[in-house]
Amino acid sequence: MQPNRLSLHYYSVIFSVIFFCLLCSYRSNAQIRVVNMVPQLQSNQTVHDVETNLTVNPSNKLQVVGTAFTPDPMGGANAPIYISTDGGNTWALNSIVPGNDPTFGSNDISVRFAGSGNRLYIGDLRGNATLFTMNILRVPDFTSSALADLMLSRATVDQPYVQATTVLGGSGAANDRVFITANDRGSSPLPAGINLSLDARTAAAPAGAFSGAGHNKRGCAPNYAPYVSTLRFSAAWRGHLLAAGPLRRPSKRKLPAAG
Repeated sequence: MQPNRLSLHYYSVIFSVIFFCLLCSYRSNAQIRVVNMVPQLQSNQTVHDVETNLTVNPSNKLQVVGTAFTPDPMGGANAPIYISTDGGNTWALNSIVPGNDPTFGSNDISVRFAGSGNRLYIGDLRGNATLFTMNILRVPDFTSSALADLMLSRATVDQPYVQATTVLGGSGAANDRVFITANDRGSSPLPAGINLSLDARTAAAPAGAFSGAGHNKRGCAPNYAPYVSTLRFSAAWRGHLLAAGPLRRPSKRKLPAAG
């Protein structure tokens, strides 16, 4: 005997309700774990640890790196990053960023893993240098104690913000594209500038691996970083990037063609 359409509809509704109830039960039992990133050995420290930044390795989701205004706990010459190799359950400090301020470690600092290859890129204001000295750094192995490679150093800039990706195929395959935006404090009002490398993975350091890409002349708020978004933007940039502009005032102006 063939079931009528009303019966089929009735059973489909019943099964849908049961599935929805099971889904709600699963979601209600899901838990969020809050982890203190400050290692236990430094649990009595009272420094600021502000302006945090976090990146997860796309090639290995268990590898996580964080940053903050954290000085080297031993008072060494280099500032630390926070590292985890177990998905953020446990953390350690690895002092590989050149220049340590005894109060803040690094000043403004942000980090990004490349899309593949495990390389980490850092943009920071050097802690022990004159204020507003930006370093762009490359880290082949973030768990190693080896000092990060200096790719570029620039004065009178502020609020560096880094974005990185890896070319998956075609021309430039396996190249790391790295872009760091910053406020240019050498001009008024503050324009947003971009420093970029189309092959940061293999480029010699330092040897002009990064170049400038002009400015957004509308200006930025002095204490906010311009943003970088990973958009396919212009054929002039080989289809790989990017829109840049001041925080909360997105720019639609196209970047100039690569020279």
